[in-house]
Amino acid sequence: MWITLATASANQTTDTIAANEWQGPEKFVENGVDGYNQATVFLYQRAASQPSKPNTSVSYTFSTGALSSLPTGWKRTIDASDGNPCWVTTAVAYSQNESDTIAATDWSDVVKLVEDGADGANGLNSATVYLYKRAASSPSAPSSDLIYTFATGVLTP
Repeated sequence: MWITLATASANQTTDTIAANEWQGPEKFVENGVDGYNQATVFLYQRAASQPSKPNTSVSYTFSTGALSSLPTGWKRTIDASDGNPCWVTTAVAYSQNESDTIAATDWSDVVKLVEDGADGANGLNSATVYLYKRAASSPSAPSSDLIYTFATGVLTP
């Protein structure tokens, strides 16, 4: 099985993904070989100033999305506004096994996600769009423009 992807990004309800925006197809999985699990893990913390990134390793279970523990002060969900900015860090779990250990060194730098203030301009809708195809050899990427609808996740010619 082969995979290709492109990013849809627009400040409207749809985005046209031009044919030249698709990455070249890559082998995703083949018969008789275990595929990989992958998940991006987000952790959040509200604090007046930028907190330190997590300094502990955690185990991530792909089937449940559960972490073995949470690093001190970090949460999997965003707390309600309390007057402090919300900070975020991410790490990627990637393994052929049922779980993966995210090392303390795998956490990204901590960045400010959002802070209280006056309403601003609407942001961009954004999505990574994946296409899969079963084929014995590498297929071509899409050769025509496709329209991605953010609300439904539907891709149309």
